[in-house]
Amino acid sequence: MNNIYVDITDIIRYSEKNFRVTGIQRVQLRLMTDIIKMVGDQHVKGMAFMGGQKGWQAIDMSFLREEKEFDATDFLRQTGRLKPSRFPPRNQIRRYLEPYNRHKPLRTLKKASVYLQALACPQRLQRETGLTILKAPFNTAPSVPVSTLDPQDTFAILGSSWNCDETEEFARQHRHRGGKVALLVYDIIPYTHPELQTEEVCESFNAWLSRTPGYVTDYICISEHTAKEMRKYLADKGVAAQVIAMPMAHEFPGYGRHHEPATSTVDSILSVIPDPFVLCVGSIEIRKNGVALLKAWDKVRQVLGPATPTLVFAGKIAWKSDAFIDMLQQTRHVEGSVHLFESPTDEQLAALYKLSLFTVYPSLVEGWGLPVGESAWFGRFAIASTASSIPEVCGPLVDYVDPSSVDDIAAKMQRAIQDRAYLDARTAAIQQAPMRTWQQVAMRLHELLHQQPANGDAKHRTAAP
Repeated sequence: MNNIYVDITDIIRYSEKNFRVTGIQRVQLRLMTDIIKMVGDQHVKGMAFMGGQKGWQAIDMSFLREEKEFDATDFLRQTGRLKPSRFPPRNQIRRYLEPYNRHKPLRTLKKASVYLQALACPQRLQRETGLTILKAPFNTAPSVPVSTLDPQDTFAILGSSWNCDETEEFARQHRHRGGKVALLVYDIIPYTHPELQTEEVCESFNAWLSRTPGYVTDYICISEHTAKEMRKYLADKGVAAQVIAMPMAHEFPGYGRHHEPATSTVDSILSVIPDPFVLCVGSIEIRKNGVALLKAWDKVRQVLGPATPTLVFAGKIAWKSDAFIDMLQQTRHVEGSVHLFESPTDEQLAALYKLSLFTVYPSLVEGWGLPVGESAWFGRFAIASTASSIPEVCGPLVDYVDPSSVDDIAAKMQRAIQDRAYLDARTAAIQQAPMRTWQQVAMRLHELLHQQPANGDAKHRTAAP
């Protein structure tokens, strides 16, 4: 049986800057976890470039079997990236300083205070801030140095490797030796919609994308839409390659469909968010179309007046979000009817889904659209964009809007709020519909990763129809 080596370099680098995972990293970890649970860890290993003398390491990922919310610090510890220190891990410090990101002088003072307290009174620092100082030696997952893989092995790139030169070079060498290199493609938005990304991101991503045919044998795309875009891109470049669509799951990892949030979680949420509320989940960035949603919500508020629910945005503030933030401030959060819930935990997010009237997702373009599926998983009706892959997620179970039409978005939300019989019927249909689990997706991915190259030759593939 050939082995599967999954590159986790990007997760390690992401964890060094962030405390929780979202989007691509969340999907990658979920798929790895379920594959390991299904087939064991003997033939599935993590691979990471650790830099310096360590180079590439094959890492035992059996610790993923533990079903618990992702903790970046623990992940860095398990993979051997985190070492004992007199100071808290950098990702925790970054998280602690997030509230001060818009006040640089104050942020600098707070950061200096953390390091000084870590030296002078570490116990007090941990007690008052929740920051962790790992001074004592600790156990890590077993790992071994790796310079090459057997040509029968598969090197799987399931994350965002487009800014990781080491991963690309390792993949290129493995392909040159006749090995299989599988790339999970989430989207190629910087190529198809450069106006929604920064110039720097587009330049870096598109240069990487143009190099992938030099080492990728299998493009596994997370939706039919992404697969179609990938095939067109390759055809335009005159490249023949295997492109397969593998739809994502609806399941919210770690929480059953009939999950009931803990009373303490419900109480903490409702203490800051007026009930009832409508929920929009996703990072705060231009692509998610938050400004249009705010304008649509203002139209709803002007009609419903005091009967208007709260609109809750749950996600991390990301790039090109200035227009959204400015509009929030200028409208006083649309006259107090909008609440921003930044970077919720999994437990909080699950509760937000469950407590909401319905969800709304007017994104301009997606590779898939996880929040639409997660909303359905928790039995919540969604109003979503017609753009790109989004209609693939739940089909006719969802009401769709033109993301460029503020009036359309407003009208669909207003109907769901005012016509309770309609909302109840649509919600009941969602609750009764079968949903796809991550285990099912992982099973399909495992099959694809184990398939041998066409004619036994990884260097020559036929284009998918």
